[in-house]
Amino acid sequence: MQNGMIQAQATAARIACTRMTVPHLTEHAADGIILSSRRRLLAHLRAGDGDIAAVEMERHLRSLLYMRRVALPGRLAAVSEAAI
Repeated sequence: MQNGMIQAQATAARIACTRMTVPHLTEHAADGIILSSRRRLLAHLRAGDGDIAAVEMERHLRSLLYMRRVALPGRLAAVSEAAI
């Protein structure tokens, strides 16, 4: 169970990283959100609570998707969402 969860999280992170572009990486407003989520995720993993860690990862990925939608202009956001 844990190996599968770790593999799924690694895959999700890999996909997110391949879709990030330079403009996404230069948005400093998102730094605090990302760092807070990363700290919570690591704390859950250290505590051995994989279920809560998975929930945190899902929340984090959903917030990244939301930030992406906000950052991209209207039509471009719709086109890129269709590609996902």
